[in-house]
Order: sequence, then C-alpha cells, then structure tokens
Amino acid sequence: MKLALAILAAALFLLPGPAVSMVPVAVEEGRGEIPEAGETRGTENDDSRFPFKLGLGYQAMVVDEFINGASIRGWFQHRIGVQFSVHHHKRRFKLDYVPDFKTDAYFFAGKLLYAPVLNQNSKFYVGIEGGYGYEDVRFSDNINYWALSPLFGAEYHFSGLPEIGFNFEVGYRFLNLTQGGHYEYKIDINDIWAGFGATYYF
Repeated sequence: MKLALAILAAALFLLPGPAVSMVPVAVEEGRGEIPEAGETRGTENDDSRFPFKLGLGYQAMVVDEFINGASIRGWFQHRIGVQFSVHHHKRRFKLDYVPDFKTDAYFFAGKLLYAPVLNQNSKFYVGIEGGYGYEDVRFSDNINYWALSPLFGAEYHFSGLPEIGFNFEVGYRFLNLTQGGHYEYKIDINDIWAGFGATYYF
C-alpha cells in the first residue's frame, strides 16, 4: 500500500503543469509592469510610447541634377507628418562673348504627409509639398518660382538603427517661374521629380 501511494505521488509530481520561465523579465522602469506575451514595446511604430518624434536630416531633390538640402521632419503618432527643408544649389554658366558666371539657387519647401500603411520598421506615405524659390543671376534680374507637388514615398528604419530613418519620394511638380526686368516673362513647368534623404530622430 505504501509503495502504491509513493508511485502515485511521484506520478502527480511529474505531470506537466504551467510552464515557468527561468529567463529574467525586464520590468519597465517606473511602471512596474510586465509585458504581456507577444507584446512588443519600443518598436518603430509603437504609438503608445512615442506619440510625437522630431528629427533633423538631409534631403535631396533630383531635377536634372542633385539639389542638396537640410530638413526638419516630425511625425505625430507615426501617421501624420510635417517637413520643412531649405535647398541651395550653385550653377556655373559658360556663354559665348560673356565671362563665365555663377548663380545661387535657393528653394524653401514645406510638406504635409500622411502614412496609411505602417509596418514594424517602415511606413508608406502620401503627401503634398509647397515651396518658393529664387535664383540670383548675375548680369540679369533674379528668377522667382512657386511650386506645388503631390507626392508619395516611404521611410525605413533598420532594426539596429531605429533612430535613423531613410526615405525616398516621387512626385509631380507644377512650377510657375517668373523673371522681372526689362524682358519680363513667365513660364509654367510641369515635371516628375524624385528625392531621397535621411533623418536622425531625437
């Protein structure tokens, strides 16, 4: 009888029960909460921890040639974004019977963005850009232009570099160019442009 009870007790002890993990669980500082099974925190598109983020970066436009710029980009809950950028470009002209001369071109732009598709490390967004530019032309009057561009693009974060976002964009630009002076003229230019950049988020 005692032998039978001992065997029964050993069998009950060996029955599978709730699994107990021996891996230490990281408790979020200051909250004392243990993440639920399958829950991820601190990912690129986790709105609960990062409702707004702001970053500084580089933004380039490709319109016949590269036009470099500096930008400020921000996202609210990873869906609604804004960006402001300043672009500067120097060009050199060689014309017959005129000494070589350079021009300085500036373009100031603002974008409103919306991301309908969010993934763990990336987002796809659409938006619109508006901007104003001018070109300081030697021996002539300055050139001024306004531009409006619907666009789409994507931003990607590498798993090991979540604070840096790499982006590319494609848009269609409606540009109105004017030059004053004795021979004042206006030109409308519509074209496809592309851009790329990188932003460091704080």
